[in-house]
Amino acid sequence: MTLADALLINTLSVCMELILDKKTRDTITNLTRYITLILKMAPCVRVYGQVMFCKDVINPNFNLEKQKEKPKEKPKQEKGKE
Repeated sequence: MTLADALLINTLSVCMELILDKKTRDTITNLTRYITLILKMAPCVRVYGQVMFCKDVINPNFNLEKQKEKPKEKPKQEKGKE
């Protein structure tokens, strides 16, 4: 295994876990086979453990209405007379 293999696996293992679902992986069969082969090697198993490929694509919710809540204002403290 070369340094290029390690870099490629490091990048693509996250993609396989989060983004590339079964339908997409079926279109890139050679790359999927290569990644599966490398991830089964002992050095990769020690580092990554068992990588679980995603079944469905994760769709983030970018609902901005919930995020636009105004922060609560702190009550103003009155200065006492000295």
